[in-house]
Amino acid sequence: MNSTLLIFRKEWKSFLGSDPGLFVTYGFIVAIYSLVFATNSASGLGTVWWIVYAMVINSAFANTVFVAERMTGALEVLLTSGVSRRGILAGKALFAFAMSLALGGLSLALSLVWAALMPRMGAGSTMGWEGPATFAAAAFMTTMSGAWLSVRFASPRVVHLVNIFLSMAMVGSSVALTWTPGALPAVLLGLGCVFWVLAARAFDGERVIQPVQL
Repeated sequence: MNSTLLIFRKEWKSFLGSDPGLFVTYGFIVAIYSLVFATNSASGLGTVWWIVYAMVINSAFANTVFVAERMTGALEVLLTSGVSRRGILAGKALFAFAMSLALGGLSLALSLVWAALMPRMGAGSTMGWEGPATFAAAAFMTTMSGAWLSVRFASPRVVHLVNIFLSMAMVGSSVALTWTPGALPAVLLGLGCVFWVLAARAFDGERVIQPVQL
């Protein structure tokens, strides 16, 4: 637990030290998607937009804490610092997931404000629990798949494309098979747990010092 919190604080400090333009960008994204949720919750498209939002937000954080540090060599230094590898994985995953939930919560709260101020947009009391629950489950799944894929692929674009494919496949399956409410979040959570196991094994078995090719 101490290792997890240590890594979480490291990622949080790195985030606070980011360029101010990044916070403006996130604020803009939160505002735009809050309008999307307010206008689409009554039309049945809210769940799809929540998954898209989870991919947009979470992929940014997952790529930063996993892929970007691997590309710069910072992750290799961290893996040899004496901190447990499970703690490193858990701390980074917790940060990416927590930040996704925080921004998702902001968008949800703001969408309710828009719906109250402008009821003609069609939201109001029709916003249910399934969209936010799907967002949380999708954020967890993309966090853990991003952690595992970062060991397999060095390109953040590949990681993002695989996450898009997985999420859209789940959406397509839920529509085609007419899953009951709550089934999609449950499946996404299950996939996230599978990726957690795969990521933990990948981190444990990763060779930090690569052999020299002569």
